[in-house]
Amino acid sequence: MEGQIEATSPELPVQDDGASPTRGPPCIIDWSDRLERAAADMRRAIIVLVFGDHPPVTPDDIKAIMAARFSLNLVSLEAKQAGEDTMFFVVVDTEETAARLVDSRPSIGSSGPRLHLRQWMRQAFDSSAFLPNLVDVELRGVPTHAWEMTTAENLLNPYGWPQLLHPSTRNRDDYSVFRLSTWCFRPNSIPGMHDLHVVEPSIGVIDTPPGKPTLVYPITISVKPAIFPQASNNSSPSEGDEDPERRRPRRRPRREDSSNVPPSTPTGEGVP
Repeated sequence: MEGQIEATSPELPVQDDGASPTRGPPCIIDWSDRLERAAADMRRAIIVLVFGDHPPVTPDDIKAIMAARFSLNLVSLEAKQAGEDTMFFVVVDTEETAARLVDSRPSIGSSGPRLHLRQWMRQAFDSSAFLPNLVDVELRGVPTHAWEMTTAENLLNPYGWPQLLHPSTRNRDDYSVFRLSTWCFRPNSIPGMHDLHVVEPSIGVIDTPPGKPTLVYPITISVKPAIFPQASNNSSPSEGDEDPERRRPRRRPRREDSSNVPPSTPTGEGVP
């Protein structure tokens, strides 16, 4: 339309030399209530693998085959592609139905493709690992309006997983340093400096080039081994009776309801 400015981002060149993509650093995300709910919903899900010589099948085809072979209500089924042409997720009406289908394992029909059914679980496509080192981290230069655990998560990812805020940080007693404990792969891989970009509020519906405006805050990062408080002699068992499990740091909830944080900050914000 006349008078309307059409803003487009510059097209980035794409190089395809046939080589495998370079693996970047790990990405760490926290277990959350949202993941908990999603995993609970997927307990009604079945992984369906399709075998044999057959024309390509679609999610609707899988729904029809499942309904016919296992006497299921077609309307109650939900089928989704699961990353490969021969792999699907099928969600049934109840967990009991899912368990019955997996236990019965009938996979060959009079016609059509052969199916293999597996119960969905979050460990189905993973490999196990762990973050071996617990360290204390100090972030200097964090702006007061971004004094949140999510800010530390973004600054420390992909190098570590923040576990617990220091009391002075949680209570906002000292804005000069943001202290927390963090699990990480290699402490020496955490960089000593970062530029924190805080995106500015949008003006209008859509920001137009030359780009999205940000405010930049230089952050310095220091890392040292975590120090655990010593238990009192009255509460600790004798050296010979001590349970080794007691020496292991326990994971504590690191997100707190803002209503439980004392309103000691001039902004009235709580620390998540």
